[in-house]
Amino acid sequence: MAQAPADFIQAGVHLGRAPAEIQTNLHLQQITQQLTQIGQTLQRLDRSINDVKVQMKNYNTNSIRQRQKSYATHPDDPLRPLLNPTTGIVIPNLPNSSTEISRMTGPQLRAILEQLEDVVPNHQPGGVVELRRQLRSHMGLRAEQQQGA
Repeated sequence: MAQAPADFIQAGVHLGRAPAEIQTNLHLQQITQQLTQIGQTLQRLDRSINDVKVQMKNYNTNSIRQRQKSYATHPDDPLRPLLNPTTGIVIPNLPNSSTEISRMTGPQLRAILEQLEDVVPNHQPGGVVELRRQLRSHMGLRAEQQQGA
């Protein structure tokens, strides 16, 4: 069982230490503990700020790549890869061209959209067509031309 500060002071008197000195030491220990807690909090905040900086950089990189893709004039023009906003790693299995998007399945599209941090319900209204539209939008591509348009 922990001793109360008054017990420490009483024990200090018996050892020949002044109560004021013992109180000062206790107060310094409390200040040291508080400073340690503040330091740990600042470290967590610093990590969080760095995480946000990385995400902003990745979103910016994706935004630039999306603008570049908006100038694509041919369905087989190559597409530049996008980054996972959180990790900064190139998203795997991205299509290499606009044409490839039209061949992708629902699970393939869903996996990519999840990497792009897009919330995709399991039963997406519009099905695969809507998933393709979402991916095209993320990649900065214009909407698919309808047959006979």
